Amino acid sequence: MAYTHKIAHFSEKPINYGALDENDARNENGTLFTYRHKEPACGESVTLYWIVDDENKSIIRAKFESFGTFAARAVYDMMCMILRTKSIESIEKTIEYQGLERFIRDNPADPALPDEERYLITFAVEAAHKAAASYLAQEHKTETIVCKCHCVSKETIEEAIRKHDLKDIAAIGDFTRAGRGCRSCIDRDSGFEKRDIYLVEILSQTREVIEKEKKESAVDDDTPFEALEVPQKIAYINRIVDEHIRHFLVMDGGDMEILDIKENGPNTDIYIRYLGACSGCASSSTGTLFAIENILKEKLGPNVRVLPL
Repeated sequence: MAYTHKIAHFSEKPINYGALDENDARNENGTLFTYRHKEPACGESVTLYWIVDDENKSIIRAKFESFGTFAARAVYDMMCMILRTKSIESIEKTIEYQGLERFIRDNPADPALPDEERYLITFAVEAAHKAAASYLAQEHKTETIVCKCHCVSKETIEEAIRKHDLKDIAAIGDFTRAGRGCRSCIDRDSGFEKRDIYLVEILSQTREVIEKEKKESAVDDDTPFEALEVPQKIAYINRIVDEHIRHFLVMDGGDMEILDIKENGPNTDIYIRYLGACSGCASSSTGTLFAIENILKEKLGPNVRVLPL
């Protein structure tokens, strides 16, 4: 697969590449924050530079320096575009794989990267989340490194399996790079270095949990919407979103997710979170919101209210 126009262009001519310093921060009435994610020895490394409005805890300007592949520069560059003006407290919720990947696409129907380089988006999102946690002085979670060649943790692998419904070791490698080096982390017979857990075991255990959750949230088409449990209602609404809504969000580099559903008197309140470009778009609280709500009213009933968080 050839690179998309965006990947090729921003790899060669990134807008946000380079360091920011204290002078830059003073000139923009902010403070400088830097965060380095992973080391070059892992095969991929990025340093994020943010000028921050400390009063509002928002990013005034974002830049990066990286060690890694040609395409990585484009991914980090476009992520920096999205990060600008973002509230740091919102980054973990609004900077997600799907939203960033859609933003990078040239055409809504065509993937942004070849399968074997999807891990770059996972890496970029993880860097932004950990940078935000570091700025907010949140305690870092203890991680178990499974793939030592590329410094990939058990937690990153589990999250990728769940988010992308991965079903084999090759797909784990595509989204995380785990197992792409010496391969001794794949199973107990694949290398001389013994460890506590292997990719095949993580995959098996996580798939078991996923399948159990799918059964619990399965929707019987003959059951009235009002009679469904909340997880089943969310699954049902997601089917409507996939069929009638998601494509027009994706065209603009955004997305949405259903967070919760509550019955408030005569109203059914659906709480959503915008992802990617949608999370910072002025239309997300006006035209886009009205369009989403109108479609869900048509499919579910007139008392539906959509509330973005």
